[in-house]
Amino acid sequence: MLMLSDAVNDFNIAVKLKGKPEIQATQFFLSPDPNVTYSACLASKIERMIETGVAPYPVERTLLVSGMLESCLDSRVKGNKRIETPHLEVAYQAPRESQYCRI
Repeated sequence: MLMLSDAVNDFNIAVKLKGKPEIQATQFFLSPDPNVTYSACLASKIERMIETGVAPYPVERTLLVSGMLESCLDSRVKGNKRIETPHLEVAYQAPRESQYCRI
């Protein structure tokens, strides 16, 4: 691992994966300083939840997304077999207001 703080300010990774002859690499661009929108939005949602006692987004959405991902991983481990998901029979109505953060 190289810490190149004065040369590169983004997140970068290069790895050699077992079974792959070529090096795999990617870069995650960070927004220019000073930009704390990504954490400010989360902090705002947490503050609203603490003040109101109600999650500022539909909790059902988190259940559905995490449940689907877990079921996909379980299926993959079991050789891509179909898995029944009765626990995901959750009613969900997307909110009228966008959940995209605006500061």
